[in-house]
Amino acid sequence: MEFTKIALLLSIALMFGCQANEANQQAENITSAEVSQPTSVGCGAMPPIRDKSKIADNLRKQGLITTSMNQQEIDQVVADYISKRQKPFAKCPKPLTHKPSDN
Repeated sequence: MEFTKIALLLSIALMFGCQANEANQQAENITSAEVSQPTSVGCGAMPPIRDKSKIADNLRKQGLITTSMNQQEIDQVVADYISKRQKPFAKCPKPLTHKPSDN
């Protein structure tokens, strides 16, 4: 008799545990689906560009930088490319750098 009570309690506990696990899994799926949707305006934090030589290499492959260009011209082409790529982010809202006052 004692064994059946223990077995019954264990089976009930397992049943509730499985249901809770399914609810957590569904909540995680919903959360990950919300996170994976892109924002409509395309705003985001663009990391600072540290190595411009890789950009210059890619622009050479595209033919925008030629061997006849001097270093000043190459730097100007790279700077123009970077500013063109950053232009869509100019209208993005800036993050707050301080806490707003509650007044």
